[in-house]
Amino acid sequence: MKSIILSLAVLACIVCRPVWAEEASAKRWRDQAEFSFVQTGGNTDVMTLSLKNLLTYRVSQPLSLSWKVEALNSIKSGTQTAERYLTELRGDYQVTQRMYG
Repeated sequence: MKSIILSLAVLACIVCRPVWAEEASAKRWRDQAEFSFVQTGGNTDVMTLSLKNLLTYRVSQPLSLSWKVEALNSIKSGTQTAERYLTELRGDYQVTQRMYG
């Protein structure tokens, strides 16, 4: 019974593989997120919070757009020691394999 189920699962993967390949190649959106929280104690108490996100959209083969957002906040012994906010919008056009603008 187990071999029949395994055979059917392998057959389904082989049949559906071209559909999955088309979906993967048509994928235009990509999102990367990062979250960091550090809290330490000792002679001084330090707490750092960092958030980052990068959203990329491929308009066509040579053209892609990206939007980056970052936030950083750090507190040391109740006093804010670092605060940074950043946003960046970028467009890339790949002229050749090794050159883009």
